[in-house]
Amino acid sequence: MSLDARLLRHFAGLGLATDAVSLVSHAHGRERRAERGIARLELQGAVKHGRKERAHPGRDGADRWRFKHKGVIYITDESCRHEITSWRLADDAAMRAAPPKPWGGSHFSSHTLLIVDSSGSMRRSDVPGYGSRTEAVYDTLLREFVQPQLELTRGGTVLGTAVVTLIEMGKSAEVLLERAPIDDILMRYFRSRGSSRARSHGNYLPALHKAIEILREDADRQVQLFLVLLSDGAPSDHSEQTCVHGVQVWQEGNNRVKFKGKTALRACVGGQACRLQLKKAVEADCLARIEELGDLLGRDRMNVHTVAFGDPKEDYSVLERIAGALPRGSFQKLGLAAANLRTAFTSLNQSLTTMRTEADGSGGLTRRRVKPTDEVATDGEGWQRPQTIYAALDGWNVYVDAALVSKQRFDQRKREFVNVRLGADANGVAVYSRKFAEGAERCVFRCFEVGGTDAIASAAGERLVAKETLYVEQLVSAQFHKQMAKTQAEAEALATLFNSRVRGGSAEQVHFVETFIYGVLDQTYTEGRAWILAEPELEGKFVKWNNNAGAVRAPKKSGGADLLGAIRESDEEEEDEASDQGGDDDEGDTPQVFSHFTWSVTNGDLLVCDLQGVWNEVDGYLLTDPAMHRAPKGGRKRRGGTDKGADGIANFFRTHRCSARCRELGLQRPPSA
Repeated sequence: MSLDARLLRHFAGLGLATDAVSLVSHAHGRERRAERGIARLELQGAVKHGRKERAHPGRDGADRWRFKHKGVIYITDESCRHEITSWRLADDAAMRAAPPKPWGGSHFSSHTLLIVDSSGSMRRSDVPGYGSRTEAVYDTLLREFVQPQLELTRGGTVLGTAVVTLIEMGKSAEVLLERAPIDDILMRYFRSRGSSRARSHGNYLPALHKAIEILREDADRQVQLFLVLLSDGAPSDHSEQTCVHGVQVWQEGNNRVKFKGKTALRACVGGQACRLQLKKAVEADCLARIEELGDLLGRDRMNVHTVAFGDPKEDYSVLERIAGALPRGSFQKLGLAAANLRTAFTSLNQSLTTMRTEADGSGGLTRRRVKPTDEVATDGEGWQRPQTIYAALDGWNVYVDAALVSKQRFDQRKREFVNVRLGADANGVAVYSRKFAEGAERCVFRCFEVGGTDAIASAAGERLVAKETLYVEQLVSAQFHKQMAKTQAEAEALATLFNSRVRGGSAEQVHFVETFIYGVLDQTYTEGRAWILAEPELEGKFVKWNNNAGAVRAPKKSGGADLLGAIRESDEEEEDEASDQGGDDDEGDTPQVFSHFTWSVTNGDLLVCDLQGVWNEVDGYLLTDPAMHRAPKGGRKRRGGTDKGADGIANFFRTHRCSARCRELGLQRPPSA
């Protein structure tokens, strides 16, 4: 009898107390116990009283033992003394069989669709610390994806509901969850899925087809979309398909003839060419389905991320190409290390967090009811300034004389807001009651300064656009608009510095339009007072060169195919109008260089992005509504929903490709970029 057997007999037969059973604890085992609510005494009880059987060897080939006792699985080394890992068997069959119910509300802010490989190879127990690849995947999804998102909602960081769809990918596609909210029920369900048994093939096409069916319903919703496809190998769809000669060339032959130690495949006159053709056809179909998603939901809107979690020697080229089919995609090849899997889902979690805060930048505020869109102002040619306004008849809100409390702008030199005079012949301001555009935090109206009375007034000065907050709580204070005006003024100060250093003519200069804040008396507002942010209307084709989530508009020469997160334009006349949008620099990259410059010149303190506006040869880039990501220092808080802090800065450099101009200006990149 071996020493180990004698020790176990000693523990059980000689009355040794359970807590005296030898257990050498290690960091990994302790971490797993803490996560799964398993006490040290339960492991000692498993050794003393449980059923003992051989476990799969470790990755180094060392023998291991498995003990089962009272719903706990405990894995030890060969000596039965050193703790490797442990987990608790799901002991509530009813809970395992009942998935969470779909979200019953009418609105949600983000939808993550997970496709998880459930082919037979996912049963393999070659991930250290886990009984199978499936268990490793669901445990990591639970801890690094579901739980952090739930904490975001509970902590009030974001308010919008995030929903999850889960499809398991085997011979067919099984939709296990559809738009289930991220909550405690979902956490329990994911925990139970780790013990599910993977089987059969891993066919991509049925799962992608189901994904299209489900996501199609989100086409008209204002919701962020996230598709994650995780597999441990290439698609198996070709295995049962028939070639042009009517033969299932990937099936084993009937005569069981061996070839190089394996059963020979069915013979066909096309031979290997037919087999390769089927695999290529499957790959093309997979890519076509992703392209269909992009066409259906928006290429810039659909986030596609693929994860290869399996033998590094496997072929993951299809997963990689799927990720590259749309601008906002990524591919990660992880091997079989659980740490890599955790890192991958932590990264995906951060991306979803950015999307959720971007989609729900309200921070729990109540959305206003604003009158429907003003169709007159959406023709792209600007709107005609009326000569005379009859406020009661024409739908204008007019504030003159005592009803106009103040007009202010932010003085960058004094670092404070200062009063400024109205334009010539003006004694007030008029704002149309119907919006003509809406952004993440504000709605936009026609506006200009006027002269006259609150009943009849005449337009004075240039056309303006007025911007008001979308949220009720921000109407009672000027602080919201002051922050916007201050950000734009600070961006203009950085633009002035940039213009002094960059080579080139006026066409390559960057400017931000000056903003003004009008304080008015209006009894229809809660406090009887309101604030209106206004600025000159930009004339020309409005273009967005980058946003606050890392996406960049593709330079003309690149065509955008190699830029992660490129903003794809849908205007068929874009190429003909390139000279109206991008300046004279070869690649039209001045806005991207400017964003990089702001980070460099402030020593990494901030980065100006979300650059949008118009361009012409005389004025260069005339921009408005920038976002400013500020690095968190000294407890400094973020400025509103568009400030993504360090994550926003990292997202910009993740997609930014330095040009010759970046190098000409000597711009450095963050060490981690």
